[in-house]
Amino acid sequence: MYEHFYGFKKKPFQLLPNADFLFRSKKHDIALTYLEYGIYERAGFIVITGEVGTGKTTLINYLLRTLKQDLSIIYLSQTCLNPEEFLRILCQESSLPHEGKGKSEMIELFGRFLVEQFQKGRYAILILDEAQNLPLETLEEIRMLSNLDAGNETLLQIILVGQSTLRDKLRWEGLRQLAQRVEINYHLELLDQDETRNYIRHRIEKAEGPGPDLFDGEAIEEIYNYSKGIPRLINAVCHMCLVYGMADELKKIDRALVVNVLKDRSQWDLLPVDQESSEREVPRPLPLFQDTVKIEGILRDLDSKLGLFVGIAESSRVALEKVVSRLPERGIQKESINLKEAEAALKKQWDVFLRRLGRIEEILAIGVENQKQLISLLSLQRSRVPEKKREGGVSLKVSLAVGAGVVILLGLIILQFFINVDLYAFWAKLIGNIRFF
Repeated sequence: MYEHFYGFKKKPFQLLPNADFLFRSKKHDIALTYLEYGIYERAGFIVITGEVGTGKTTLINYLLRTLKQDLSIIYLSQTCLNPEEFLRILCQESSLPHEGKGKSEMIELFGRFLVEQFQKGRYAILILDEAQNLPLETLEEIRMLSNLDAGNETLLQIILVGQSTLRDKLRWEGLRQLAQRVEINYHLELLDQDETRNYIRHRIEKAEGPGPDLFDGEAIEEIYNYSKGIPRLINAVCHMCLVYGMADELKKIDRALVVNVLKDRSQWDLLPVDQESSEREVPRPLPLFQDTVKIEGILRDLDSKLGLFVGIAESSRVALEKVVSRLPERGIQKESINLKEAEAALKKQWDVFLRRLGRIEEILAIGVENQKQLISLLSLQRSRVPEKKREGGVSLKVSLAVGAGVVILLGLIILQFFINVDLYAFWAKLIGNIRFF
């Protein structure tokens, strides 16, 4: 698009995590040093965090390209997985025959794989990008995998890369055993204004552009004020500035153009221009993950059941609409059947069905609200139970009892509205006695 106009040989401000364009600021160099040191020293757990768009994935891609050791690297970026799904993906990425195997079998299979790699002189590294999305029970499964060793040697190194919320998650009481095993922990900070200027010039140089002064000083200052030094936002704004600049045939990007871009961007952007005024999510204290995992499982099951019933209701509604639409507007006699009477009967049944559908939707809303209330109650209950009783499992029993009660109660309510409605028999009788033209 604008590459030819400005003389670029590559796109300078792509959002993809391209290792060729890594800007090695002082902060990124420190992160790389920690990662390299941790890998060569066989640190068990390494944690790298940073705000959204700070270049964590680009950093990892650069690291993987520059590592010189003979390593067996498993890289996962789809991390919203329960323990069994995680183990299956792990075996799949390791080319292990895992089909039809249970959880314990997959752990044993992966353990043998690690031993074989170690015997060949190859060290195994598991890199989990977007690790803030890992469920608590999966993080615990990962901790258990780190127990696999060969005497004094670690068989599996684990690098967790994620947003700032990953740090908050690792501080939860239920994950203290994992947190204690983290040997290296670094948080990637945002770029300052000077680094932002150097970052933009670096990208232009890497793309073999016209020169480092394509963006003047005031334009860069305006871009920094908007982006707060987040590389991804810098890329997005610079890209649009070059598009606007090409349209206006400007060979230099000045402050006026940047202001114009940001003004237009604010009309369709999902992010506020003044990011300091945007509210940051405050992590809520949660109960120990053992309780949370089981309760989340109950609530997910409840969600799926309610969703199924609403889906059935919706499909039935569509089917009824089609039947009603085919009935004639005026009743006529055909084979001793009065179609007008049949139409009235069908519409009566239709009204009954709509009332039940409305009730099901109300139940779904109640179920969602119950989820929120249940988690809040569990958090409150956890904070009020003495530490010794928590360890004894008192709160877990209460949690499971409440969760099971919600599922049973809502299930009975839903069945109450469906068990007495035999729509299939009604349709069969009606359609069997009426011939449509």
